[in-house]
Amino acid sequence: MAVEAIAGILTVLAFAVVFYGPWQWICTDMARQKAFEKRDAIFDIAARGDLDFDSEEYRNIRDALEKLIRYAHEFTLPNFVYILLVYGIDVKSAKTELFSSLENVENEAVKDEMTRHVLTAFMYTFIWTFLRSAIGLLVVLPLFFGMKMFKDTKSTLLNASKLVQAEAEAVDHLKVS
Repeated sequence: MAVEAIAGILTVLAFAVVFYGPWQWICTDMARQKAFEKRDAIFDIAARGDLDFDSEEYRNIRDALEKLIRYAHEFTLPNFVYILLVYGIDVKSAKTELFSSLENVENEAVKDEMTRHVLTAFMYTFIWTFLRSAIGLLVVLPLFFGMKMFKDTKSTLLNASKLVQAEAEAVDHLKVS
């Protein structure tokens, strides 16, 4: 009984050490990596001549992605909720310099491409921020294992139904003969 209690305590401690150490760094690095990729994609758009490197739009969008990279370690789910609640930010109507700059891009195809890159960077940052939180893991892990279990159950049922169908056809074939 005491050995099981010690093993349980050590397991919880090991989980806490991994969760509050390497897991935090991994999530932050994954968010930063996607932001780096999207910042490079914005650079490539300007390099091919679709946007001027010296334009205000390019500088603002690039600065926003660089801030995302620089401060990714500070984005946490509690901070996000706190900012939304305390500052009462209406996400739909908030006009930031970043999104104003995106709207000012004249070429619609370039604007759509840049918007897609920026939104992807922010989406990945939010996803990895969510996964950094204990609440996020408590929500995501059961969903992940539930989906895996559903997929396994579905394939098992499908295989079982094929077996039943094959058996029914074999029995039906014997009755006909």
